[in-house]
Amino acid sequence: MQNPFTTTFSKTPEYTYIHTEKILENFIYDNPSESVYKITGVRGSGKTVILAKAGFGSQDKKTTGIDEVSKSEEMVKFASEYGRWLRAGYPVYFVCTGLYENIQELSNVKNLTFFRRAATVKTEPLNMIRMTEMYKSKLDIDSDEAREMAKITKGYAYAFQELGVLCFKKKAGESLKDILMNI
Repeated sequence: MQNPFTTTFSKTPEYTYIHTEKILENFIYDNPSESVYKITGVRGSGKTVILAKAGFGSQDKKTTGIDEVSKSEEMVKFASEYGRWLRAGYPVYFVCTGLYENIQELSNVKNLTFFRRAATVKTEPLNMIRMTEMYKSKLDIDSDEAREMAKITKGYAYAFQELGVLCFKKKAGESLKDILMNI
C-alpha cells in the first residue's frame, strides 16, 4: 500500500480535509465580493496546502498562488501594481499566504490600503476527531492509539502528516513510544 501521508512542501496530501470552497466560490461569481485573500497562520498549519489544493495561479484562472509573502521591495512593488489593476477594474484575483507577522508588516505599508482591508483567512488547528479517524483508517490502528497520535500533533497539519509518515513506515513490533523516542 502506498503511504497516504506526505511531508513534501506544498504538495496536497491525498487524504486531507482542508477546505478552500469559501475562496473558490467567491471567485466564480460575475462580480466577486472579494478580490484578495490573505491566508495566515503559524508554520505547519496548512496555508500552502490551501493554495496547492485550490490550484491558485494555474493557467485557467486569473489568480495570482504567492506563498509566504513578506515585506520586500519586490512585494511592495507588485502589491502597488495590483492595487492599480483593481482600481482599473481588471478581473484579477490575488491569494497569498504568510505568517501573521509578515502579513501584518506588509499590510502596514502606507499605500497598500486595499491589502490591509483584504479578507483574511486564518488557518486553525485540525479537528482532533477527524485526525483520529484518518489515522485509524489509514494506519489500521485502534482508536486509543489514533487519538493519542492526534493529541501529539496539537492540530498542526504538518505534524499530522509527519507523524502519519513515521507510523506508516514503522517496523513490526515498534510502538508509538519507540517512534517518538527516535525523532
